[in-house]
Amino acid sequence: MVLSVKAMAIYEATAQEFLKRLLVLKHIPPGPPLREPELLSVTWRNTARQRHLFLWEKLVMIYTQYHKGQQQSGVYKDNIRFLPKAIGDLLLDYIAYVIPLRQMFLRQQTPKALISPYVWAKLDGSVWPDGTLSTCLRKACARAKVPQFHTLNWRQILASICKEKFSAKDRANFDLEDNGVEDMEDELDLIAMAEQSNHTYRTFNQAYAG
Repeated sequence: MVLSVKAMAIYEATAQEFLKRLLVLKHIPPGPPLREPELLSVTWRNTARQRHLFLWEKLVMIYTQYHKGQQQSGVYKDNIRFLPKAIGDLLLDYIAYVIPLRQMFLRQQTPKALISPYVWAKLDGSVWPDGTLSTCLRKACARAKVPQFHTLNWRQILASICKEKFSAKDRANFDLEDNGVEDMEDELDLIAMAEQSNHTYRTFNQAYAG
C-alpha cells in the first residue's frame, strides 16, 4: 500500500505542532523546570542508554541525569519529574498511537529506517535545536492572550513561589552543602525542590528569588 505523500506531510506537520504544545505542558506543571537541553534530550525507548520515561504509581515519570557544570566537574544529578495524569496520558497516547504511524510513514520514504528515540525530533531523526522551548512558550502565551515570558522568567517565578511559601527556617534547609539536611527525613520534600533546581539554596535564593 502506497500512502499519499501530501497526506503524510499534513499528518507530520500536525504531529510536530502537537509536540510543540506538549513541550510547554511538560515544562510548566511538573515543578521546577528542567533545563532545555535536558528536556529536549528525553527519549521514549531504550537505545544503548536507558530511556527517560517510566510509569510509577500510574503516573508518567521523567528521569534524567544532568547538571549544567557536568562537563567541568564530571558530576551528574538525578532529576525526576512526575507529569500530571492528564498530560501524562497525552504523552502515552502519542507514543502508543502516533509514533507507530509516523514509523510507517518513515518506512515508506526510507525503507528499514527507525524513527528517532527522542520525543522531540523530526521525522528525519533530527532533534529539535536549543531555543525551541522559548519559541513554544511565546506562542503559548500568545494563544492564551497573556504577557509573554521566557524560560528564565518561569524559573524566577518558581523560585519566588518557594521563597514566599516557605519560612526562613525551612528555606535554610535548602542549603545542602552547609546544613547536611540530606539525612533529615522530614525535610526530604524541601530538599527535592532545591536539588531539582540544580543549585545550592544560596544560589537558588539569591540568583532567582532576589
